[in-house]
Amino acid sequence: MVMIISGFVLVAALQAYATYIQKARHDEIYDDLSTVQSSIASYKSARGYYPCPADPDLPMSDPNAGKSDCTLLDNGTYPVGTCLNGICKVGGRDADGDGNPDAVLIGAVPYQALKEGSEADIALAQCTDVVTGNPLSTCDANGDGVVDANARLLSIVNYNSNTEDTSLDPWFYKMTYAVTSSMAAPMPLPSGWTGTFDPAHGAISIETPGPSPVSTISPPASAHYVLISHGENHMGAYNREGSITVPCQAGSYDYENCDNLNATFVNGIYSRNNNNQYYDDQIMYSVYSISTLWEFSANGVDIHNVNKGNVGVSKDTPEEALDVAGDLYADTTSQIQICNTSKTNCWSPAFISGDSGSGGGSSCPSGAPAGKFYAASAIRGGALYCDTAAPITPPSGFAGKSCPSGEFLRSVNTDGSLSCDTLPTP
Repeated sequence: MVMIISGFVLVAALQAYATYIQKARHDEIYDDLSTVQSSIASYKSARGYYPCPADPDLPMSDPNAGKSDCTLLDNGTYPVGTCLNGICKVGGRDADGDGNPDAVLIGAVPYQALKEGSEADIALAQCTDVVTGNPLSTCDANGDGVVDANARLLSIVNYNSNTEDTSLDPWFYKMTYAVTSSMAAPMPLPSGWTGTFDPAHGAISIETPGPSPVSTISPPASAHYVLISHGENHMGAYNREGSITVPCQAGSYDYENCDNLNATFVNGIYSRNNNNQYYDDQIMYSVYSISTLWEFSANGVDIHNVNKGNVGVSKDTPEEALDVAGDLYADTTSQIQICNTSKTNCWSPAFISGDSGSGGGSSCPSGAPAGKFYAASAIRGGALYCDTAAPITPPSGFAGKSCPSGEFLRSVNTDGSLSCDTLPTP
């Protein structure tokens, strides 16, 4: 009986230990993904572009392993669907609107490019006087105002960013890095480079797995890049030697993250079910933040919207620069024209609100019988409609009256007096 109880205790302890190890590995992956993502953000901030992927086929002992390889950026030579040096070029969202899918490059994390870039950034920071912005004398031996090339020596001491280890998962398999090609560039930029980094041109889809996928980002298919750890089953992942030990095969949710056929990746709930719902990948990605839709104007005070399309309020498909489905309230408005919904019939607000002395305003014609006048009953076709067939008699005491300066007529009371209101301040 003692042996049986001891067996139960041992099984429970082993299960608890397995759970502990599993969580520790997930935490390690999350930390490594976060480190790589932070390094990519720093690289982009300093250089204006993301690095290209590295060749996953190379063993990590190869001196070229982990280097940014931008060969496939040449669209004239390498169309979508090309794979070269272990890196594949696939089609994503048509972000630039030219009618063609924008390219996405899929490969390994370029840890050498991230490491070298971070070392240079740290060295430059350590060699710069934070008050004057000038190089420190210890880093500018010849006094030419430029940091000496050999001044990078001390930066390695405090370097705490990407090494090859952070680009590997706990099972020593390489993480995948996919990036929108229009957002990546070789460094230094080649002479004659004409590319432009547009943060709204991310072309990568991040979706839920399964037969009815839903985008997990907004707008859909707008991720700049994605980092993927292929989990415990290692499906489609490259090991340290540059080999795939578990081929990418359809039949599970995480197949989408290793097929290299398109720019769609899935972010699902961890599941080790032995069926098509198996998913053990972990991913991180970067998307276009809504805050970057606004920029400061040149005066440093005003802001403006940099969205190149229309803006809808409670409307998914806006047809105008600002399309509101509902009521719009404003204390005052300044309008050039007022139109019907089809914009086939428009008229200027100055037609009824302008100053007659400045060519604005409108009135019914004179010529009514004595003691009567023609009154406007509608605006038709952009013109005042006056009922000349039925002139009216003005209320007693109405003749010769007008609103005070700075006020406008709101209505005529039954006793002939005018109801005026103050003009709003523009």
